[in-house]
Amino acid sequence: MNVTVWPIRFWLWMWKNKHNKAPDLMTEPLWQSFRVLPTDVDINMHLNNARYLRFMEMGRWSLLARNKILKKAFKKKYAGIVAGINMRYRRSIKPFEHFQLVTQIYDWDEKWFYLRQFFINSKDQISAVGYVRIVFLKNGRAVKSQQFIDDFQLKLQKADPDTTFTELITANDELIHRYKS
Repeated sequence: MNVTVWPIRFWLWMWKNKHNKAPDLMTEPLWQSFRVLPTDVDINMHLNNARYLRFMEMGRWSLLARNKILKKAFKKKYAGIVAGINMRYRRSIKPFEHFQLVTQIYDWDEKWFYLRQFFINSKDQISAVGYVRIVFLKNGRAVKSQQFIDDFQLKLQKADPDTTFTELITANDELIHRYKS
């Protein structure tokens, strides 16, 4: 997407959803609906793989905004830094097709937050799954996850306390098979 369209699309979505009620738990999934625009496709006439990452970025920002911590994070000089993304592309999403992006904090440890983001196409099939590792910085220095949780009084519950994030990445077929193959 060109430089002018994406920020407009992002800020319109944020403005439209600014009055949504925050859930009880920050770890509840955020579901967002989108449509593939002509500026999102590549020469193969499907959603470009770089656009998946851009939509995922919007999902992460929206998750912070939905939970009413985005403004507070800027004021407290926090920055969320993506340290790694593991992507698996399964099916194409075609031009003008509706799709959903689901963003969820899945796990955390002493330093990292781990998110799972996946795309569901209009046929209710998983198109792509991404696992994201994030660290929060305050004044340029990494802070422990618990400090971030305490500073924002977050209510979190691990999606699956018996599964480590590394195990989740290697066993993501379970998620994919929940939807039509």
